[in-house]
Amino acid sequence: IPRFKMVNTSYYIDKDIINRPGLKPDPGVYREGLDVSQKITQFEELELHSELKAHGSDDAFVDPPEGKACRDWRFESFTDAGMRSRSQLIHYATEWFSRQHRRHAFTIFLFGTYVRFIRWDRAGAIVSKRFNFKSDCSYLVEFLWRFSHLDDVGRGRDPFVRRATPEEARIAHMELEEWKPKAERPVIVFTVPGEDGKDREFLAWGSMSEPRSLTGRCTRTYPVYEIVTKQKYLLKDAWRAHSLSSEADILRELREAKVEHVPIYICGGDVDGGVTRTDLYVTAEEADEGWGDVSAAPPSFKMDGTWKCHWQAYVRCGIIHRDVSANNILITSAGGILNDWDMAKKEKDIQRHEHTGTWEFMSSLLLAGHHDHVHTIQDDIESFVLIVIYHALRYFPHNKIRETAYILGKVFYDQHLLPTGEYTGGTARKYLFLHKEYIGRDFQLSSPPLDRWVWFSIRAVKQWIETELAKSDPDEKRCITGEERVAVLRGTLRLPLHIETKPGPTPMHQRDLDNHDIMAVFFAMALAAVDWPAPADDKPHDILLELHATEKSLRRSFVPESEDIGRSGSSKRSKPSASGSRRQGSETQRSSQIRTHEHELEDASMSGSSSKRSRQSASGSPLQGAETRRRSSRIGTSGKQRSRE
Repeated sequence: IPRFKMVNTSYYIDKDIINRPGLKPDPGVYREGLDVSQKITQFEELELHSELKAHGSDDAFVDPPEGKACRDWRFESFTDAGMRSRSQLIHYATEWFSRQHRRHAFTIFLFGTYVRFIRWDRAGAIVSKRFNFKSDCSYLVEFLWRFSHLDDVGRGRDPFVRRATPEEARIAHMELEEWKPKAERPVIVFTVPGEDGKDREFLAWGSMSEPRSLTGRCTRTYPVYEIVTKQKYLLKDAWRAHSLSSEADILRELREAKVEHVPIYICGGDVDGGVTRTDLYVTAEEADEGWGDVSAAPPSFKMDGTWKCHWQAYVRCGIIHRDVSANNILITSAGGILNDWDMAKKEKDIQRHEHTGTWEFMSSLLLAGHHDHVHTIQDDIESFVLIVIYHALRYFPHNKIRETAYILGKVFYDQHLLPTGEYTGGTARKYLFLHKEYIGRDFQLSSPPLDRWVWFSIRAVKQWIETELAKSDPDEKRCITGEERVAVLRGTLRLPLHIETKPGPTPMHQRDLDNHDIMAVFFAMALAAVDWPAPADDKPHDILLELHATEKSLRRSFVPESEDIGRSGSSKRSKPSASGSRRQGSETQRSSQIRTHEHELEDASMSGSSSKRSRQSASGSPLQGAETRRRSSRIGTSGKQRSRE
């Protein structure tokens, strides 16, 4: 192939693989001048992948017979050999995309005397009909000739990410040493649109985590350094759903409304070709993954700032976050920050069947797909409650220590596969709220303020679920409103609370979760309590680990092993958040199906959110050539678009 060379990599493992160790792809195509003397298999340098199988029966796909309508034909092969081949193809493509910044990539799949071409992107793949290359090799020759004449962008490289110069790499190694990647990664340079319309460049040396799925949002967060300003930031690279607003636009609106405890937006926006830029957030030194120090204050304390942020965003801007989860709460020296606003929407724009979130912390009604339930502010509030309950069970002393793994597994990982191929769940957490199941009515935390907060919150969620399930008679006498309850509590507790309220229709059947008001009071009460027990030491105690139940074994017990549930458009799975969290969503327009020109196929291993690549905490415009069909995956429909922020 002119300008390229094919190297036999089938005997050599890429030692820098993090998520999928042991991969040895069949012959790979590299640039002609690449040195492979020290390292033969290099996913970060791969330009064209090939997969070779000895027999025609190893075909991962099945073409429809003559006269058969393609839309009525299942294109995947479900033989053992076919499924193994498809799984291999997907694993190689996933690692390839996780190691490079690509819009698309090509694979030559050769099995027996047959060949197929596959074009991969973040929505899935397009697969050609098979042809016999021994009878007619013209298709293969023409493909290789055309490939050799493509430029970097035509071969799928992201034009807004480049390799750093030796001097830039030296600076990055020095400035970003604190976040040195676990395996060898090249220093790259992102080009991000500035707020003044001029591009800015940021050095990055490995992401904090790499995507485990080919499809979906595939978010990557990078500590980055800007040479011009000599400042460090966090840069987010993700694929955004078509139907979602730009996260950059949302952050700008929140900033203008003076909403507190949100990421400090620096710059970001869409880039040409459907790739959106990542926004820059708080400086890297201020961000801390996870819960950090929970010794003196429980999750409710750490969450107070994020609760306030969520409250202000709703009251002042009419925006609902729709993905409240432990992974999206950052702890800094200034308190909690509610992160990841890429799934957020204006309340008025949310439609039915748009079910988004992280599985472990989604509301019970959303997981169950209750009737035509629309994602509401109450669903987000229930997510806050679930986060506190989860961390209280796992990290704080209580009287059900021996049952902790069982409770967490049932309540937070409960799911069932429907005949339609979608996943449903939420039954266990609904029963927890309605009947105190799994924890029992005698459940008690050793911290009185936290115990009071948890039990009040359980009662509040119960009221909301009962109201939704019962669809109360509209002639029933109106209950005391949230605003009236606040007034009563303010007078009783003598608390100088200033509570912003969002006007709502009256009369109505108010419950404690109808808005943020009552919960805000109980946050304040917990914060003001004087009977918090003194911390025994400075480190949180993981009850699961102390019981010899690791997160991995817990996840294996209660969570299917498929890589992705479809994170932003249908159901989404993300990296574990103190428990192996899975993210769920339902509104991406890009399909995560494998397709041929006429054939559609849905691969269980690729089920995830179909998505377009986007980079930013802003949004992204559609990727060229992206499918716009909807498909349902697990809980809802899915589809995405690339963005960086």
